[in-house]
Amino acid sequence: MKRKPLGMVVVAVLLMTPPLQAKTPKLFGFLAKIRQVDVRRWVRLAASSPADLGLPQIRATQRGLGSRDKAKQFISAMKSGSYRYQDAEGQIGGRLHDGVYYVGEGHHRAVAALEWAYLTGDTKPIKNLLSFGKWYPSAEKPRHSRTMPIDDPWHRLLNHWGL
Repeated sequence: MKRKPLGMVVVAVLLMTPPLQAKTPKLFGFLAKIRQVDVRRWVRLAASSPADLGLPQIRATQRGLGSRDKAKQFISAMKSGSYRYQDAEGQIGGRLHDGVYYVGEGHHRAVAALEWAYLTGDTKPIKNLLSFGKWYPSAEKPRHSRTMPIDDPWHRLLNHWGL
Protein backbone atom coordinates (compact mmCIF):
# COMPACT_ATOMS: atom_id res chain seq x y z
CA MET A 1 0.00 0.00 0.00
CA LYS A 2 1.44 3.36 -1.10
CA ARG A 3 1.71 6.11 1.42
CA LYS A 4 0.05 9.38 0.38
CA PRO A 5 2.15 12.55 0.66
CA LEU A 6 0.77 14.63 3.49
CA GLY A 7 3.33 17.45 3.34
CA MET A 8 1.07 19.90 1.53
CA VAL A 9 -1.86 19.09 3.80
CA VAL A 10 0.25 19.70 6.90
CA VAL A 11 1.56 23.01 5.49
CA ALA A 12 -1.98 24.12 4.61
CA VAL A 13 -3.28 23.25 8.09
CA LEU A 14 -0.38 25.07 9.76
CA LEU A 15 -0.92 28.12 7.58
CA MET A 16 -4.56 28.27 8.54
CA THR A 17 -3.81 28.68 12.26
CA PRO A 18 -4.85 32.10 13.65
CA PRO A 19 -1.37 33.13 14.94
CA LEU A 20 0.15 32.72 11.48
CA GLN A 21 -2.79 34.42 9.82
CA ALA A 22 -2.21 37.51 11.96
CA LYS A 23 1.46 37.64 10.92
CA THR A 24 0.84 37.41 7.18
CA PRO A 25 -2.41 39.26 6.36
CA LYS A 26 -1.65 39.67 2.64
CA LEU A 27 -1.12 35.95 2.14
CA PHE A 28 -4.29 35.08 4.00
CA GLY A 29 -6.32 37.70 2.17
CA PHE A 30 -5.28 35.94 -1.03
CA LEU A 31 -6.07 32.51 0.42
CA ALA A 32 -9.50 33.75 1.56
CA LYS A 33 -10.25 34.89 -1.97
CA ILE A 34 -9.20 31.49 -3.33
CA ARG A 35 -11.51 29.72 -0.87
CA GLN A 36 -14.47 31.83 -2.04
CA VAL A 37 -13.97 30.91 -5.70
CA ASP A 38 -16.39 28.43 -7.22
CA VAL A 39 -13.86 26.17 -8.94
CA ARG A 40 -16.55 24.01 -10.54
CA ARG A 41 -18.00 27.12 -12.22
CA TRP A 42 -14.53 28.10 -13.52
CA VAL A 43 -13.92 24.62 -14.92
CA ARG A 44 -17.34 24.54 -16.58
CA LEU A 45 -16.72 27.95 -18.21
CA ALA A 46 -13.15 27.16 -19.27
CA ALA A 47 -14.19 23.87 -20.88
CA SER A 48 -17.02 25.46 -22.89
CA SER A 49 -17.07 26.86 -26.39
CA PRO A 50 -19.88 28.23 -28.56
CA ALA A 51 -19.59 25.23 -30.89
CA ASP A 52 -20.46 22.89 -27.99
CA LEU A 53 -23.86 24.60 -27.79
CA GLY A 54 -24.47 24.83 -31.53
CA LEU A 55 -23.65 28.54 -31.62
CA PRO A 56 -21.52 30.40 -34.16
CA GLN A 57 -18.11 31.66 -33.10
CA ILE A 58 -18.30 34.97 -31.22
CA ARG A 59 -15.18 37.09 -30.68
CA ALA A 60 -14.46 40.30 -28.78
CA THR A 61 -12.73 43.40 -30.10
CA GLN A 62 -11.70 44.85 -26.75
CA ARG A 63 -9.45 43.74 -23.90
CA GLY A 64 -11.33 42.77 -20.75
CA LEU A 65 -14.47 44.28 -19.29
CA GLY A 66 -14.73 47.53 -17.39
CA SER A 67 -17.07 46.12 -14.73
CA ARG A 68 -18.05 42.53 -14.02
CA ASP A 69 -21.01 43.85 -12.01
CA LYS A 70 -22.59 45.18 -15.18
CA ALA A 71 -22.44 41.69 -16.77
CA LYS A 72 -23.97 40.19 -13.60
CA GLN A 73 -26.86 42.66 -13.84
CA PHE A 74 -27.48 41.59 -17.44
CA ILE A 75 -27.40 37.92 -16.40
CA SER A 76 -30.04 38.51 -13.70
CA ALA A 77 -32.23 40.43 -16.19
CA MET A 78 -31.92 37.60 -18.73
CA LYS A 79 -32.69 35.04 -16.03
CA SER A 80 -35.82 36.88 -14.88
CA GLY A 81 -37.02 37.47 -18.45
CA SER A 82 -36.99 41.26 -18.11
CA TYR A 83 -34.13 41.87 -20.56
CA ARG A 84 -35.26 43.91 -23.60
CA TYR A 85 -33.50 42.44 -26.64
CA GLN A 86 -35.33 44.59 -29.20
CA ASP A 87 -34.63 47.95 -27.54
CA ALA A 88 -31.62 49.92 -28.75
CA GLU A 89 -29.89 49.78 -25.34
CA GLY A 90 -30.33 45.98 -25.23
CA GLN A 91 -28.77 45.22 -28.60
CA ILE A 92 -25.22 44.32 -29.51
CA GLY A 93 -23.49 44.84 -32.81
CA GLY A 94 -20.32 44.62 -34.77
CA ARG A 95 -18.89 42.93 -37.81
CA LEU A 96 -19.68 39.59 -39.43
CA HIS A 97 -16.86 37.88 -41.34
CA ASP A 98 -17.01 34.29 -42.62
CA GLY A 99 -19.74 33.35 -40.13
CA VAL A 100 -17.81 34.71 -37.13
CA TYR A 101 -19.42 37.49 -35.08
CA TYR A 102 -16.99 40.20 -33.91
CA VAL A 103 -18.67 42.18 -31.15
CA GLY A 104 -17.90 45.89 -31.38
CA GLU A 105 -20.68 47.21 -29.13
CA GLY A 106 -22.20 45.39 -26.17
CA HIS A 107 -19.36 43.27 -24.78
CA HIS A 108 -20.95 43.12 -21.29
CA ARG A 109 -24.26 41.92 -22.77
CA ALA A 110 -22.54 39.31 -24.96
CA VAL A 111 -20.41 38.02 -22.07
CA ALA A 112 -23.49 37.78 -19.83
CA ALA A 113 -25.44 35.80 -22.43
CA LEU A 114 -22.48 33.48 -23.16
CA GLU A 115 -21.88 32.82 -19.46
CA TRP A 116 -25.57 32.06 -19.01
CA ALA A 117 -25.45 29.64 -21.96
CA TYR A 118 -22.29 27.90 -20.72
CA LEU A 119 -23.57 27.50 -17.16
CA THR A 120 -27.18 26.49 -17.88
CA GLY A 121 -27.20 25.23 -21.47
CA ASP A 122 -29.91 27.81 -22.32
CA THR A 123 -28.83 29.46 -25.58
CA LYS A 124 -31.93 31.62 -26.03
CA PRO A 125 -30.34 34.85 -24.66
CA ILE A 126 -27.27 34.74 -26.92
CA LYS A 127 -29.35 33.73 -29.94
CA ASN A 128 -31.69 36.67 -29.26
CA LEU A 129 -28.75 39.05 -28.97
CA LEU A 130 -27.30 37.79 -32.26
CA SER A 131 -30.61 37.92 -34.12
CA PHE A 132 -31.64 41.40 -32.90
CA GLY A 133 -28.10 42.79 -33.14
CA LYS A 134 -26.72 45.07 -35.83
CA TRP A 135 -24.14 43.12 -37.85
CA TYR A 136 -22.25 44.58 -40.78
CA PRO A 137 -20.63 42.26 -43.33
CA SER A 138 -16.88 42.67 -43.45
CA ALA A 139 -14.35 41.58 -46.08
CA GLU A 140 -11.72 41.00 -43.40
CA LYS A 141 -11.68 40.27 -39.70
CA PRO A 142 -10.90 43.08 -37.24
CA ARG A 143 -7.25 43.52 -36.25
CA HIS A 144 -7.98 43.33 -32.54
CA SER A 145 -10.00 40.11 -32.51
CA ARG A 146 -9.75 38.20 -29.25
CA THR A 147 -11.52 35.61 -27.09
CA MET A 148 -14.59 36.88 -25.23
CA PRO A 149 -13.59 37.79 -21.63
CA ILE A 150 -15.85 35.26 -19.89
CA ASP A 151 -15.54 35.28 -16.09
CA ASP A 152 -12.92 32.57 -15.65
CA PRO A 153 -9.13 32.83 -15.55
CA TRP A 154 -8.58 30.93 -18.82
CA HIS A 155 -10.80 33.13 -21.00
CA ARG A 156 -9.51 36.30 -19.31
CA LEU A 157 -5.92 35.28 -20.04
CA LEU A 158 -6.68 34.45 -23.68
CA ASN A 159 -8.48 37.78 -24.04
CA HIS A 160 -5.59 39.66 -22.45
CA TRP A 161 -3.07 38.03 -24.80
CA GLY A 162 -5.27 38.78 -27.80
CA LEU A 163 -5.85 35.16 -28.76
